[in-house]
Amino acid sequence: MASEYRGGRGNVIEIDLGLTKVVSVKVDMATLKEIDELYKSFEYRSRSEFIREALIMYMKLLKRFGREGVKKLVNGGAEPKTK
Repeated sequence: MASEYRGGRGNVIEIDLGLTKVVSVKVDMATLKEIDELYKSFEYRSRSEFIREALIMYMKLLKRFGREGVKKLVNGGAEPKTK
C-alpha cells in the first residue's frame, strides 16, 4: 500500500489500495454545491460514493437507451426506446 502527497491547489493525499483509481473531474461551483446537498440528503458516505454510483447508473442507462434516450428520460420526454 503506497501513499503519496502532492502539493498544489487541492493538496491531495492519495492512498493506492490497488482496487480503485483516482479520476479528477472539474465541475462548476453550482454543480459541486448540488452534489454536496444530494449526497448528504440521501445519506451517502462521501462525494466519491455518490459520484461512483451516479456514474455506474448513467453507464447502465447509456447502454440500454443510448445518449438521446437518456436525455429524453431525464428531461421528461417520451419514453426512450431500448437499444
